[in-house]
Amino acid sequence: MHARLPGAPTPDEFRDLLAAGTDAVGEIPAERWPLEGFFEPGTLSNETGCSDAK
Repeated sequence: MHARLPGAPTPDEFRDLLAAGTDAVGEIPAERWPLEGFFEPGTLSNETGCSDAK
C-alpha cells in the first residue's frame, strides 16, 4: 500500500503528527493537481461547477 501523507513520510510519523495536533494541510503542488477547471475564486460552485476554496 502507498499513500502521500501531509507533513510525514511514513504512516507512523503521520499518526504522531496527528496525535500532536499539528496542522500539516497545505496547497496541493501544481505539478500534482492543476487547479484550472476546478478553482475559480469569488464564484459559487453551483454557478460554475468549480470550487471557490482551495
